[in-house]
Amino acid sequence: MIKGLAALAPRFVFGSKEVSEKLWVSHFLVETRADLAQDLATLAAPVPGLGADNSSLVSFGFGIDVGKALDFAKKKVAAIKASPYKCEMLAGLNEGAVEMEQGLQQPMPPVVSNLRGLMVNVKSADTSSMPPKDIKAIAVLAADKPAELLQMAKAMGPPALAKIDLTPDGKPVALPAAELGIPPFVQSPHAAMTDKGIAISVGAGEEQNLGGALSAEGASPAPLLSFGYDVGEFMGAVQKQTAEMMAGMPEEFRKEQEAQLKATMALSKIFGVVLSNVTLGEKGIVIEQRLHLK
Repeated sequence: MIKGLAALAPRFVFGSKEVSEKLWVSHFLVETRADLAQDLATLAAPVPGLGADNSSLVSFGFGIDVGKALDFAKKKVAAIKASPYKCEMLAGLNEGAVEMEQGLQQPMPPVVSNLRGLMVNVKSADTSSMPPKDIKAIAVLAADKPAELLQMAKAMGPPALAKIDLTPDGKPVALPAAELGIPPFVQSPHAAMTDKGIAISVGAGEEQNLGGALSAEGASPAPLLSFGYDVGEFMGAVQKQTAEMMAGMPEEFRKEQEAQLKATMALSKIFGVVLSNVTLGEKGIVIEQRLHLK
């Protein structure tokens, strides 16, 4: 039975797809059994802009067909119940299947099954202080029926949310920051909606990009998970904060820290954005990492 479990993902393969002066592309593949790979490949859902290789400060998100994911979980639970593990070492899997079945039997609002994922793109921010200033960012919540999602949010959220009138035309609408409890350092929040989802922007002028964000092309194939950040920019932010802290340090310790800071500064001038996308393909689970060099 343990060999049977191992057969679900019998091999891990990794290597470099591209190595140049400007870009390193690495691939990691968890090969899975053919029938499992086929089931997994149906779970990822496209989300506007998710996994796109860009120059963002930070980007992250996920894309999953919630309805298909629930069906997948039910199928695996039913398989374990039909043929439970007899090995004592694997008894916990049987118990886990029973608990999962109980959870899956709980009624779920139809709007949840319509969810497709989330994309957050922090384009820029002044990280010289905390909290950061001058944040420019857009978030997209993808759904099959975003209007139903909005109505649910209005029913469950603060009264100020019920006053927001979004129509599926992609046009930006200003959000009442104070009434919604949005902190002062988050400036000019706006929202827009299309038939693909709801998008929210922060930062002066970013509301003009909401329509484009809702129709943006994501990575292909559609990622299940995506995470990226600008390595150099984050190193630079750490350097600024470290330099300020070093002022009150003893001289001997400060010299040691200055040497480390100098090395970090050199690296920050080399590395750019690193982006990792997890996709589900015909061979299994693929992780692609793209590291840009300056």
